Amino acid sequence: MADPVRVSCPACRREHLFAPPVLPCACGAPVAPPVLRDAAAEPVSERTWADDWVTLRCPVCGRHDRWPRPELGCDCGTVLRVPVQGDPAPVV
Repeated sequence: MADPVRVSCPACRREHLFAPPVLPCACGAPVAPPVLRDAAAEPVSERTWADDWVTLRCPVCGRHDRWPRPELGCDCGTVLRVPVQGDPAPVV
């Protein structure tokens, strides 16, 4: 499991503890998106296919693949996009 980080909702100022999901790579290794601890979460007001995915590199096999961008639902009804450090490399 990835280390949890504090996420603040900009709409209601509630604090949440968020641990990004860990998903398996094609090689079987666990991959978790590296959450940016100092960046503010952004409310999701509009969805686009490109914004819902982030490219990550598997630390075991080196494969670049697309993973769902982590989101958190606040009790106030706001959906927050948690900022992660993605890899700008194209998916092959």
